[in-house]
Amino acid sequence: GGRIFGMRPTSLLTNIVMTSALVSAALMPFVGSLIDHTPYRRSVGRLSAACLAFLILLQIYALRFAWFLAAIIQVIVAFLYSVHLCAVFAYLPELTNNTETLVEYTSRFTAAQYGASVVFLLTIVGVLNVTGIGYGDDVLAAQVSQTTVFIVITLFFGIAWSKMFQEREASHTIPQDTTLVNAGFIKLFRTAREITTHHR
Repeated sequence: GGRIFGMRPTSLLTNIVMTSALVSAALMPFVGSLIDHTPYRRSVGRLSAACLAFLILLQIYALRFAWFLAAIIQVIVAFLYSVHLCAVFAYLPELTNNTETLVEYTSRFTAAQYGASVVFLLTIVGVLNVTGIGYGDDVLAAQVSQTTVFIVITLFFGIAWSKMFQEREASHTIPQDTTLVNAGFIKLFRTAREITTHHR
């Protein structure tokens, strides 16, 4: 008893995270290959940003009337977020030729990213508590949060992908005896093998 679609409600978040991780593990090597070996880096970033905004907008409606659809959307959103980060981070090496400086930039950007998430969370919680919006209605509170997310990402994604990130040629050629589809998986396998062999 207590199961919906074969799942316990308490397992929903765990299942979303697990499913998203499996989808990312299966597809991200191809996404990375597409970004590295084709001139579509900016297109991948733009498309993932647009899809993220659209799905979050759709989720605002689905939260109230179709929670299972909202859960499926969240899996796709998590995957698209990884795709978007992959496209964004592909521009980082253009900032400097110094490896140590690049590592420092990456750590700072990551810290800023998570810091912004904490600020957003505290802001939403504060606004909801002060205004009383969503009191006793968790779905409404989630809709307010997602609406704010939609407005913020639409603004900043729009600025970033129209004004800042520009078209780029492929950063690498496809290695001999590989294809666009399997190049990322082969590179991942070789990297894992090298780490296992030389860095145990």
